[in-house]
Amino acid sequence: RGERAQIRRSNIVVAEPLVADDQIAKEFVAKLGDAELGRVFTSLVESLSLAGDLGLLLRVEQLVARQAKRGQTGDLFAPPEERIRAALDRFVREEASPTNTRRRLFADDAAHGIALLGVAEKKYDTVLMNPPFGEMPRQIQEYADTHYAEGRNDIYAVFVRRASELAARANGRVGALTSRAFVTGRDHRHFRRSLLADKDERLSLFADLGAGVLDGAMVETAAYVLAPPVADDDDEVIEFID
Repeated sequence: RGERAQIRRSNIVVAEPLVADDQIAKEFVAKLGDAELGRVFTSLVESLSLAGDLGLLLRVEQLVARQAKRGQTGDLFAPPEERIRAALDRFVREEASPTNTRRRLFADDAAHGIALLGVAEKKYDTVLMNPPFGEMPRQIQEYADTHYAEGRNDIYAVFVRRASELAARANGRVGALTSRAFVTGRDHRHFRRSLLADKDERLSLFADLGAGVLDGAMVETAAYVLAPPVADDDDEVIEFID
């Protein structure tokens, strides 16, 4: 054990609610001395209430970005999450007090939320996935109905649409192994359209694999790649038959 390198930081991010101590949270926001940054942090805490259920399906970066655009003070060159992280470090380092342990627990929880925000804000070259499939828990269904209307009929479709957002860049690719229900299912017609006509990521490669792929799982599968459309596709006409 002594010869092993110590892992000081990993790239594993846990999506979980920020169970904030209300008193400590209010104290932290007051000590920020920045009303706009305080609103960003408060919005982050509120939005993370669903993080344990939604994970990266939660578009937390959009909510924080909207709050940040309403007005900025302080160091305009540092993103809000970096300024909050620095403020958390200062908050914990303050003189010892009866609430010191509570402060550290609060800071640790908040750091998880900021790490999730950092992942959500990035754009990736490649996203590979074998997402869950089937009906969604109630709280996820309610969020999907509002934020992922084209994928609301099956949870795997929601994951695929979110992955295409995270990979939306010049050469970003999404590779997915999912149920093939979207190929012919009428309830999946909006998801099917989005795979063929999305302006950022659309269907590039498709393999209809059928049954017997996922060990004992009773589902027929398909493997496919989403990629940015090439310039020549701008005038392409796609006929949809549902």
